[in-house]
Amino acid sequence: MDDASRDGVEAVQLSERMIRSLVPVFMGLDALAECGDDAPAQPVVDHAFEVLAQIGYDQSAGSGLFASTAVRPEIPYLAALKSPPIAKAYAGAASLEGLGDTSQMLSSIQSLASRVDADSQVTAMGELFSVVANGRIADIKENKGPDHELVGNYEKVRDEFIALCGDRRVGEYRRKDLQRYVDQISWLPPEASSQKGFSYCDVARYIEANKAVGGRGLAANTIRQGRVSYIKAIIALGCDDADIRNRVASARLNIPDRAPLPVARIAPDGKGFETVWRAGIATGILSDALLPALGYLTGRRIGLLATLRREDLVQLHGVWAFLIRSHHYREGRWEPVPFKTDASREIIIVPQVMVDAGFVEWVRGEPGPLFPALMACRDPADAAQKRINRLIKDYTGSADLSWVFHALRHGKIDSDRDNQVDTRLIMKQVGHEISDVHNGYGRLTPKQMKAIAAAAPPVDVDWSLLGTIDFEAFSKARPWRRRPKK
Repeated sequence: MDDASRDGVEAVQLSERMIRSLVPVFMGLDALAECGDDAPAQPVVDHAFEVLAQIGYDQSAGSGLFASTAVRPEIPYLAALKSPPIAKAYAGAASLEGLGDTSQMLSSIQSLASRVDADSQVTAMGELFSVVANGRIADIKENKGPDHELVGNYEKVRDEFIALCGDRRVGEYRRKDLQRYVDQISWLPPEASSQKGFSYCDVARYIEANKAVGGRGLAANTIRQGRVSYIKAIIALGCDDADIRNRVASARLNIPDRAPLPVARIAPDGKGFETVWRAGIATGILSDALLPALGYLTGRRIGLLATLRREDLVQLHGVWAFLIRSHHYREGRWEPVPFKTDASREIIIVPQVMVDAGFVEWVRGEPGPLFPALMACRDPADAAQKRINRLIKDYTGSADLSWVFHALRHGKIDSDRDNQVDTRLIMKQVGHEISDVHNGYGRLTPKQMKAIAAAAPPVDVDWSLLGTIDFEAFSKARPWRRRPKK
């Protein structure tokens, strides 16, 4: 603590470890004080306190003979300090066989074990899983808003995991606990949450019912990314806060073979895309008519496109582009834009084919959201994704559904590759991370911007359909809940 180079955080952590290492010694002093005139022999006292000091050191350091938090190594030594019969046996003055009735001794040990301070338990094993999860949820609500999708994700995982594995302190969980959760949750029907009266606290009942009929369960990616990643994040957060070892951080879990693997999502061909796009234009709703074209021509994620604002369209070196900001002001509050990575914040170049169709001229007419109806929803990105994917499903047929909106991203990349567009330019336009350090330096040059804008659009699509969209009228139309199917 004399090192002036220590910062405040490091000093606090060091102080906490030093205090934690003394907890067993304090407990020994407390046990010794209760003995009064029946204090054990000095060799017993000396040796017990030496061991208690070592226990405190090992557990605070997380290594050594007494580092394990699965047992309470201090209990026998506290019992020797407090119980005269045990102290005599410990010193060799009596044998355990000669102690006679051991009920008093066992009662003494049990009393010591039950009187451990709650703070000491938290220090050794961390907070309860539910406490850590609730804290994380509260942080998300504070920093991202109460309606952020992560709130529901963490609430879902919290309730499921506790229902299947119990609510224990984060330091108590082991790999086998997470494996048991994975094995069980793989049987949860994907459509269970849409059933009336469903509760994630009651998943065991739905799992058992599905096992009985051998029904379909959750997909492998859903288990790995939508469940296990959140559980590990909660446990890691609790272990970090308690400064204890995270025993599941690198646990390798086996996803059951019964969990479906990801469906191969291929980009639609031009005619298949045009069928869906024509249906979207026919609705007279701007998001239905414009988002498919934007997705196919720019390769950007739907959540980002759905939240674009008209005032963010600027002209750079003769090319029109949308600036991507980190936050937007909506309904009296600043809200974060749903971009996935920093690379997603690269400007979106407007293709020349959209400029020629009058899109830029309309956008520059007045400020505001590009899709007002979507921005009126609680979660615009989620509403856009559900609406467009439903449109795709309606006009491809559920049995033949082989693509979703995200497949348009694949289609844009494939089209640019066929047209020999430079790889770096493709990655910049679609918002992909560039792993190469050299290529990651610098922004788009004027020549590169013009090359992206002039890139040929995907083939076999009648792009003149852009000219049939009445942007102003479509933006004011009210979306209907159900659209006629083909």
